Amino acid sequence: MQAYQSSPCPYCGATWNPPGAQTCANCRNQLPPPGAAYSPPGYAPAQAPGQPQAPDQSQYSDPNQGYAPPPGYPQPAQPDYSQQQPDYSQQQPDYSQQQPDYSQQPPDYGQQAQPNYGQQQPDYGQQPPPGYGAPQPGYGYPAPGQPGAPPPGYPGYPAQPGQYQTYQPPAYGAPAPAPAQGQTITILGQTFTLPFALPFALPALPAIPASGLSLPKVRLRLNLAPLKPLVFILAAIAVVWVFLNAVVPVLATGNLKAADQAISSAVAHQAGIDTVVSQAFAATNKDPMTNLAVAQTAMDARLSSAQTALAQVKADEGAVNSVDQHLALLSPVSGSRSASIAAARQRLHTAAVALQKIDQVLTGFTDQDRQLEQVFASIAVWKAMMDDLAKHDPATALSVYPDAQQKLQAALSSSTGSDIPPASVAYTKNFQVVLDNAQKLAAATQAKDNAAAAKANAAMQAAVRAQGYDGNGALAWNLKLFQPLLDGYHAGIRALKV
Repeated sequence: MQAYQSSPCPYCGATWNPPGAQTCANCRNQLPPPGAAYSPPGYAPAQAPGQPQAPDQSQYSDPNQGYAPPPGYPQPAQPDYSQQQPDYSQQQPDYSQQQPDYSQQPPDYGQQAQPNYGQQQPDYGQQPPPGYGAPQPGYGYPAPGQPGAPPPGYPGYPAQPGQYQTYQPPAYGAPAPAPAQGQTITILGQTFTLPFALPFALPALPAIPASGLSLPKVRLRLNLAPLKPLVFILAAIAVVWVFLNAVVPVLATGNLKAADQAISSAVAHQAGIDTVVSQAFAATNKDPMTNLAVAQTAMDARLSSAQTALAQVKADEGAVNSVDQHLALLSPVSGSRSASIAAARQRLHTAAVALQKIDQVLTGFTDQDRQLEQVFASIAVWKAMMDDLAKHDPATALSVYPDAQQKLQAALSSSTGSDIPPASVAYTKNFQVVLDNAQKLAAATQAKDNAAAAKANAAMQAAVRAQGYDGNGALAWNLKLFQPLLDGYHAGIRALKV
């Protein structure tokens, strides 16, 4: 007697499922419906696979192949149906009974025991637990790509081989998850249960410390790239507005104070400048031929005073011109301070003109004193030559002559200035005659040429007698050149004092 075998379960491979069963007796998964049997053209329809062949059928049908051979085809060995067959007419199991308790230890599926279908079967009529109705890939069924595996795309299996994942069956007796009844949320320490589930997850709020609520910092990132030109324009307008309304008034106030200080300093120096100018006009140069030391001392004192006064005047001029330039730049943007700036610039202009005039006067007196000082230095060397000739040392006298000539040439170069009086030019040229004859005298004495020595000495003495400095002529020339400038300086200072 051949035992009945059903079609293999596609999930666990069990072949002892009863005929017409919808779920597998082993893995509880739903069995596929029996497919229509294929019959070639001209042949009698074959019985669907999974149905036992009746003993009295005239043709044999293979339940695993699904078709019947034609008449006259060699028949395979017929099974012996004389033995007792299972009685399928017995009462079918009552599926309304209590479903077995699956919380007990499940049987060991490593060894598949053949069930006895003659005994009472469990009641599977009720709805199987969740998860048993869907196929469980990987549990008792070959992996995709292996022999006996379902084709790609079968429900519950990956469409392509290689995507298979091992299935872990749920534990027997585990309670089914309860359907969602809502969502519980906690806000600021208070718990609320909503009658529905939110479609999104609420962010976790920070706990409230004992010291009080501290809200989280929020950082916003704005894309300001399209607004950069407008931002630059607004920033430029803001800078200009701040400059005009805050910076310019401060600068104007500071420069107005500086203008007053520069003018006050120029007025304060007037007394010292007048003293120096008066000494220069009243100077009577001592004759250096007779008393060189006294003449040089007076010249040095006069030159030092003129240089000091000239330095003060130039400092006042620099301060006045600098402040005037600053106010000229601030005047177009000064707004309400423009009138004050204009008045200050007018006073600065008056001071600048006055200082320029006295600058020319003091510069002229300084140049005159320096030119005469160079002549006095050459006279000093000439006197040393005369001392050497008196000692009958013409060689030493001739050795110092180049020094005297060099100093006199510097004086002659300075005498060409427009502020050097003609008296100083004549005095310098006349001394050149004295120095030349002194050189001739020294050379003749060294050569022991008495006639030439006497001639050179006579010419030298005549030039010395004519060497007087025309002080009156120099004073008249200075008054003519410098007095108008001096008067303009005094007028300007008087205007600034008002």
